[in-house]
Amino acid sequence: MFDYEIEIARREQLYPFYSYPYKVIPISRRAKQSFYIYMLPTRGPLRPITEKMISEVVTEENLALHPFTGKLTFFYDDPKQTESTRIEMARMHAIWSMAKSRVEGFSHPDVWIKSYSAALIEGTDYRIEIGEKIVHKIPGELSYDVIKAL
Repeated sequence: MFDYEIEIARREQLYPFYSYPYKVIPISRRAKQSFYIYMLPTRGPLRPITEKMISEVVTEENLALHPFTGKLTFFYDDPKQTESTRIEMARMHAIWSMAKSRVEGFSHPDVWIKSYSAALIEGTDYRIEIGEKIVHKIPGELSYDVIKAL
C-alpha cells in the first residue's frame, strides 16, 4: 500500500484488522521517579521523593492505566509490512503515547511537547513489552437475509 492509502484507511477507520497491545515497565529508579511524578494527583510543594513514596504510587494497578498500557490498532492490511515492522510501529506508538501524555524523560519527533529532564533510555531505564497480535473479526456485507436474522 502507498502512504496515502494507509493514511486514508487510518482516518476513515471503517473496521480494525488487528491490534498490538503494549506495556511500558520502569526498570531504573529514574524511570520510576518519572512515572511517580506523572501519577501525582496534584502538583503540591516540592519535597524529596523517597523509595517508599515511589513504591506506594508506582504499582501494578497504576501501571495498567493509560499511557503506560495501550494498543496500536491497524485499520489496513498491508502485505508488504512484516511482523517486525508492525512490532516496531507499536513500540514507537508506546513512546509517542508517553511523550504526548507529558511523562518526563520521553520525547518523540511527532510530539512538540518539551521534556526538560534527561531522556530515559530504553533497555536501561524502561522496557516496552509488546503483546501477541489480536486479529479482529471483519464484519461481512449486510443483506436482507442477514438483517432478518438479526
